[in-house]
Amino acid sequence: HHHHHRQQVVVSKTPIGNLGVTVCYDLRFPELYGVLRRMGAELLLIPAAFTLYTGMAHWEVLLRARAIETQCFVLAAAQAGKHNVSRYQAETNQAPRESFGDAC
Repeated sequence: HHHHHRQQVVVSKTPIGNLGVTVCYDLRFPELYGVLRRMGAELLLIPAAFTLYTGMAHWEVLLRARAIETQCFVLAAAQAGKHNVSRYQAETNQAPRESFGDAC
């Protein structure tokens, strides 16, 4: 049984407005959100499960950037807790990298 993944840009009409639907890693690609806006999106749905360090360093600022760039409202939920304990433990034993956008 094989799964075929499609790359599809989705804007859904809802009672509260046109909803651009994306997921987690999509947040790093501003061009996608420009396409959604041109397709009529008024709200952007961006659920995510960023890792601890990238979440602290990037999640909120990228959400704000997508909102500013597109002039859309952003609906974003971040997963927290013990959804991937081994990944959390592995990254908490490592020092943050300077490539996270921190000022040098």
